[in-house]
Order: sequence, then structure tokens, then C-alpha cells
Amino acid sequence: MKFALVLLGLAGGAQATCSGAQCNNAMDNEGDAGALLQIHTANRQTDESGDTTATTTPFDTEGNSTRPSDREAVLALWNANGSPGQLKGWGKGDPCIGPPDPGQGNAQGFGPWKGVACVPCTKDNPTGKEYCVSEIWNHQKNLTGTIPETFRDLNDLKWLFLSANNMTGPMPQNNWFTFPNLRYLDITYNTINGVLPLDRLSSIPALQTILAHDNHFDSVCYNGGGFPELTTLDMKYNRNMSGVFPSEPLSKLPKLRFLAIHDTNLTGPVFNGPYPSMENLIISGSGDLCGPHPDVCDRDGVFCDIPPIYPFPDCEEKKQKLIFGTPLAGYHNATMHVYAEAMRELGYEVDVISQYIHPILYPMFTGFGGTAAQPPDAGCKENGCADKCAESGLGNKSPCIDFAVDSNIPVNHATWLKAYTDTFDVIGTAFETQYITLWAPKYTGWKTINCAAKALEKGNADDTIIGFKGGLENDCATLYCPKCGNGDLPYISGPPLSTAGYGYKSLYCPDFEKKVARKLKKKKNFVVLMWTPQVFSARFPELVPLDILNYTYLIKPNQGKAQVRKAARHKFSDKALSVLGAIFIGTEDVKMMDGWSHGVNNEPAGQLCHYESWNNNCALEAAQKWIRQNKDHGKTQGVWKTFFW
Repeated sequence: MKFALVLLGLAGGAQATCSGAQCNNAMDNEGDAGALLQIHTANRQTDESGDTTATTTPFDTEGNSTRPSDREAVLALWNANGSPGQLKGWGKGDPCIGPPDPGQGNAQGFGPWKGVACVPCTKDNPTGKEYCVSEIWNHQKNLTGTIPETFRDLNDLKWLFLSANNMTGPMPQNNWFTFPNLRYLDITYNTINGVLPLDRLSSIPALQTILAHDNHFDSVCYNGGGFPELTTLDMKYNRNMSGVFPSEPLSKLPKLRFLAIHDTNLTGPVFNGPYPSMENLIISGSGDLCGPHPDVCDRDGVFCDIPPIYPFPDCEEKKQKLIFGTPLAGYHNATMHVYAEAMRELGYEVDVISQYIHPILYPMFTGFGGTAAQPPDAGCKENGCADKCAESGLGNKSPCIDFAVDSNIPVNHATWLKAYTDTFDVIGTAFETQYITLWAPKYTGWKTINCAAKALEKGNADDTIIGFKGGLENDCATLYCPKCGNGDLPYISGPPLSTAGYGYKSLYCPDFEKKVARKLKKKKNFVVLMWTPQVFSARFPELVPLDILNYTYLIKPNQGKAQVRKAARHKFSDKALSVLGAIFIGTEDVKMMDGWSHGVNNEPAGQLCHYESWNNNCALEAAQKWIRQNKDHGKTQGVWKTFFW
């Protein structure tokens, strides 16, 4: 009752200062008034300097507190932006309950942490004493970091103002759906780069306004759906924003009234409609829009800032340069070149990035990871290994790779991809299986690791499992393997092999090849660690994989998958995406290609290129050889042409 009387008194005070139309506009509704006033009462006083400041008197705080997850989320935002001192009170005590920090100005309607307003939590709050953050007003507060993924789970957040700071990107991807009641998002006048993730923001059902203008966004990603309440989308003055304007899905939003892309570098046609609620369409000064003006510009009451006397040019299909990437390893590289050659047949210019190991290459594709601050750490200087993008001539921004193949998922390469599946689509399969396991000569008759263990116990096998040292540091970059370990894999270090007495030794690649050849020639019983598809499984067809029994889940299933980055889809025609999805090489053929690329099983014998070594295989030449073999030869048909059907 005491709290209700306080609110009535405040409401009466507000009415006393308004009249006529002002009175009707003082608050949108009683609920909004409650949201602003239900924690603190406020009075005005004049400080010694003569400035008018707000003082607040908290209502009875006994038993009231901020929901811990809300405090953690807001604290994560503060920590990710340098913990600026302008945000008085932040980091100390309770964000919602209690008086504002001393010295706060304009504190009416806010709690102890400057610019943070709260309401009783609307979910899971049986006592009514738990409070949740409903508003964050951080305009011009010297924020110098990012919006972190850990800024999340604010169920009652309605208003988020982060404008006029020095915030950078990229924007988070996986937190927006945890703000189901967010209505208003203002991130204007910052330096946020990367992708504007409209596809992720569309998961917020209550979102009405997105203000993202005057930033450094590189692109926008939106394929349609969601946004049932969105009325305003302002992306103007993002001069780095390139790619196709997603006008078709935006034109279908039921309540969108204001759309601005002025002074961006977005391209493509402006879709004709329906734009059911459009009132202001601001599309001037963009990069390369084309085609006729949409009919909505002729609708009564609609303002389009492009008059009919300034028509767009006709649309012409322009093929953009494609950036393909694959982790450093011989078989990966050969596989990638098959895909790149297919795109060149369609008239695309393709750059292939294949010189980086997995922990560097994949961040360049997803835009995430590669540093100690954003693990797994690969020694990159910037998140997403943007410094490696710059080193490759692709600009100092990440992601910079459009298409990646052949990712061994769901097991081996999930380390770098699983957390970021919302940034790419899997569109095809290069080959059906990949696994790292133990192998033995077929003449041993061994089928499982139990057989190998029993043979050693009887003194009928060499007691050292041999592997090879891949990587540039071992002068064998084409056989780099981040998941092969150094004898510490569970199926080597655990029973039955360890208990039988097996040890492990890793050799340099040329020494491994020579030693395996000698053992096979002498009909020795032995075990090696390697994977398929790759050159040694082509070089030594006498070796067969052993069933590793209860350890199998560690190595399978893996398929060589092809992925396209969602924000780069606009660079590919429908036909190009169809071809990339249709290509299939197969595990045996990839193994064969890696053999060729290292000078194995070629006819005539020898290397396919003059620069072949364990550090640099003839990957392109092997891919071109495979393509030639799979084209039509007289009456014998090949599969290559079918990828283009």
C-alpha cells in the first residue's frame, strides 16, 4: 500500500507539470509509468554549483535483489568495454536496489548503476522480490569494446541504448534470442564492424526499432522470417557495408514503416514489394543498386528519396571474386582445388587460401576464435585471425573466407566450427568418410586392436607403434594433423595395447615412409598410426585399418563437408551453389589425389609439378588430373559434367 501511494504521488506530480496534449504524451501507458517508477521515488534538488540534480529515495528494499543472471549479463557488458568510470556505480553492489551512486545526474527512474532501470522479474518470481533489468541507457559513455556473447538472458530488457561510443565488432550471434521482450536497439555512432546479424535479431519477437546507422559494418545478413513487430530499420552511413541489399525479405515484413540504407555500398535490385506498411524508403547514395524503382514509391503517403528522374541502371549479373579456404594438409588442398576449378568453369575468379593450419583457417571463415581472448588460441593477434586475413591481402577484417571444404565433421573439426554453426551452411559432401586410426599389414590377419595386443603378448609383433611428425616445423606441412596427438590418443595409451606393452614413436615423414616400406618387405607384424584419405594410405595399400572397438566413437563419424558462409551467399549465383552442392569426389579418389600430388601412383611415374615436397604438394595439378579423368572420354562418360546439370 505504501508503494502504491508513492506511485500515485509521483503520477500526480507529473500531471501537474503537463497540460493538454502534453499530458496525453507524458507516458504511453500505465505499465510504462510503472516500469520507470516502481523502484525509486525521486525529488529534485540544487547542488552547491547551482545545477539541478536528481536524488532518489528507495522504497523498502528488505528482501529485494537483482536476479543474479541479470547482474552477470550487465557486468559482462561493462567488463567487455573497459569498465569505464563514466558508468557510475557499475560493478559495485546491486544494479537495481538502492540509491544511485553519489554524483549521478539525471538519475530519475534508474537504480544504483547509472543508466540501468529495473522491474520485478516477470518470470519465475513467486515472491515478487526479484528484479530484472528492463532498460540500459549507455549513450556516450566511452565504451571501447564489444557486445560480448555473455551479455545474454535478460528476459525483461526492453530498451538498449549503446549509441555514440567507440564500440567495435563483430556483433555477437548467439545471444539475441535471449532478449524476447527487447523493443528498441540503438547502436548508432560507433565503429562496429563485421556483419549486421539481422537474421539473428529477427529471433526477437518484440523488436520494433533497430538503429544501426553511422557504423563500420561490412555486410548485412538476412534471409527472411521473424520481425513480426519491426517498424524501423536504419542502416544508413555504413560506408563499408557491401553485398546484396536484402530487399526481398525486408519487403515482406508486415509492420516495417521506415527503411534506410543511404550511403552504404549495398548492391543489387530493390525488390518490388509488397512493403505492406512502408512510409519512408531511403535508398539514395548506395553502392550499385539496379533495376526499376519499386512500385511502393508511387503509393500515396510513401516517401522514397529517389525521384523517378534518377532511375537505377538495368541489373547485370556481376560475378564477384570468391575466396575459398581449406586447412593446410595435402588432401584438403587437392579437394579444395576441385571446387575452385568448377567455379572457374562458371566464370568466377577464385582465390584459394590453403597455407594456414586449422586453428587459423577456420577463424578466418567464421570470424571467431584464434586468440587467447577468444579461444581456441592459435596465436593470432586479432579475433577471427583478422591479421591473417590482412596478411593474405583480404583486408584487416574477419571473416574473409567465403567457402570452406573439406571440413571433417562432426568429430575432428568441430573444435573450430561447432560453436559458430549459425555463421555458415553445410551445402555438400566432398567424400564420405575420414578417420584417424591404427593400421596393420593385411597379411597379419588382425582385425581388431585386441588381435594386435595378443600378438605382442605372444612375442609375434613389433612393440612400437610408429607414426609421423606432420607440420611445417617438422618439414612435412602437407601431413599436418592437429588431432593425431603424439602417442597420447586413448586407444594407444589405454588398454588393450598399453597393457600388452606397446609404446609409440613418431618419425619424420621421409623416415616413416622408408621404415614402413622396409617392414612390409620383411613381412614384419607391426602397427602404424595414420589416417585416410591421404598419401600414405595410397602409398601402402597393404595396410588396413584395425577396429579400435570401444574407442571408435573418438574417430567416427567424419565426412568431408563443404560449407558456405551465410553472409557471403550473395556472391554465388544459384547455379554456383547448386554446383558446389553437387560435387562429390569420394574417399578413395581423394586418397588417390593426395598420392598423385606427392608423386605416388602417377602414370608416367614421377611428380606432377617441379615444386613437389613434403611441405608443398602438387595439389592443383592433382585436382586437374582428377577432373580430366572424370570427363567424357569417347563413349565412356564421366561424372564431372553432371555436377553442372
